[in-house]
Amino acid sequence: MALRMRRDYALMLDTVAELEHAQTAQFAGYASLPVLIAEYLNITRNDATRMVTQSELVAETVTPIGYTAPVKLPQVREALHEGKLDPKRVDAIARVVQQVPNWAIRTLLTEAEIPDIDTMTDVLLAPLAPELYRYQRHDRGRPRGSPRR
Repeated sequence: MALRMRRDYALMLDTVAELEHAQTAQFAGYASLPVLIAEYLNITRNDATRMVTQSELVAETVTPIGYTAPVKLPQVREALHEGKLDPKRVDAIARVVQQVPNWAIRTLLTEAEIPDIDTMTDVLLAPLAPELYRYQRHDRGRPRGSPRR
């Protein structure tokens, strides 16, 4: 079930990117896309803003002339669509990416030839989002109150 939810989240981010590209919020009379998403999905504006930010990083977009713009983080997109990443991991990666120039991220991931998403998570999250990294790697699946490994 978790795998299906992660895949659905990836599809939802693709839809968010399409809505952003089509300027749906403006045509519908909303101040911004996060406001529209928050109202329709009954989530907080912060969560909706987070989704828009994530979609900008992992969704393909088509320009008005029909050119498909490359995804900023293709490995993250692939892992997300395979159900290997949950929204918290994507959010942590998005926080890191916002602080680093796009060219630096692409170069790092391309030159490093990172073989799988877990290795990418180790490289990106361990130093920059330690609380999430510890949860994903060490605390997940552990019964409450049991000692850490």
